[in-house]
Amino acid sequence: MVRVIDSRVPGFAVADRRGRWKIVTLLMVLTLVATVTTSYIQFNFNLLTMKATTRAADAAGQAVEDGKEPFTTAVSPASDVDSAVRNNRLDVRWVLFTAPLTPEEQGEILAHPLGENETMEQFLRMLDGFTHKPVLVYDGGNRTTGEHRVDFAYGMTLQSARAQAVSVRGMDAVDVTCAPSTATTVISLPPEGEEPIEEVAVDLAAGDREAPLLQQSQEDPGPYFAHQYIELGNGQTSWAALMDVLTVTDQCSWAFKVSYVHAGQQRTKVVRDDAFHTPGLPTRPRQLIEFRADNTGNRWICWGEQIAADAPCPVRAPADDADAGAPALKYWGSFPVL
Repeated sequence: MVRVIDSRVPGFAVADRRGRWKIVTLLMVLTLVATVTTSYIQFNFNLLTMKATTRAADAAGQAVEDGKEPFTTAVSPASDVDSAVRNNRLDVRWVLFTAPLTPEEQGEILAHPLGENETMEQFLRMLDGFTHKPVLVYDGGNRTTGEHRVDFAYGMTLQSARAQAVSVRGMDAVDVTCAPSTATTVISLPPEGEEPIEEVAVDLAAGDREAPLLQQSQEDPGPYFAHQYIELGNGQTSWAALMDVLTVTDQCSWAFKVSYVHAGQQRTKVVRDDAFHTPGLPTRPRQLIEFRADNTGNRWICWGEQIAADAPCPVRAPADDADAGAPALKYWGSFPVL
């Protein structure tokens, strides 16, 4: 090393011993300072690069988060036989078909020993095997106006994959449009007198373009979001409910306007789906078969111009006779007041 320094550092060769040690020490200090300075510069460069990379990753993560739906809404009709059995909702008041029953299907209904040797579940299972699937309709009771309601059951789920919480503060049925039902066939069953399910409902019968989500509860009925909200996202589980869509007789369609809070901001989202539709209950079906259990025993009564001529109806009411049978159930004109 001394020879290297001697050849490269001016004055080193002619310096005395002490001078040479000073030069060596100075060179060592300069080397150390250069090394520390280089390391410091490299550290800060790496730190800046790391921060830039982190910011880029955060921005990319936020872009992914912003690209996610705040929540998803799934609503599916639960008025089929499997759903009724699964949810233990066998208190069916009407069974609706959107196309006429064949003469053979009419005969199967009229020959069925409902209430004697067969249960309601077995009867509904038989109907489920017909050409067209049945729609089960429930008694929606009398609302505050005293006007009767029919009830179509739906399953409803909300969920969110966002990392931040999504707080749903309101849900209204909007763009409600209703028209007379075009269904052709109704099977009328005796009322069971059961209490309504304590879940949620939306009442479309008022004729308004908007209707809030309601809490069906014996203790605290009213708007669902009056005293509560739905928390989604941030690892929260999804919210699921059995929803009753109430109408009078019309077939209706609607959308849902959902109000929610996310990242401290109030926002709304309108959800549309083909499932947001009820087939209604026709006031003048072409086929109306009523099962009646009274003091004369169990019997079937038939109304309508499309009841097969050879259908084994124990009682057949003329199609134009509004007073035939029990006055509570009319073939012509208006919703049956029960």
